[in-house]
Amino acid sequence: MKLVLDTETINLELIFADLDSVEKRIAKVEKKAQVTKDKDALFEYNVLVPLREALSKGLPARSVELTKEQTVYAKGFNLLTLKPMIYIANVSDT
Repeated sequence: MKLVLDTETINLELIFADLDSVEKRIAKVEKKAQVTKDKDALFEYNVLVPLREALSKGLPARSVELTKEQTVYAKGFNLLTLKPMIYIANVSDT
């Protein structure tokens, strides 16, 4: 039971860290994407918005369905919840 709670806590902390990163990136590109209609900024904004929505709901970034091109682009954000997870725990034999 404790192990399950620990993994949930870790997942939430990673999600919050990613959400912070995504929101900062959105703040940088949102105006450029909406006002100047810059093609690159629009593409980045359209990748970031679904990521923010999922992270806001407590879901990891890897749960968002993106196109291949969007996935390659999203990997450049270095989001922790976009990476595969392996849990390793020290537990007693009893």
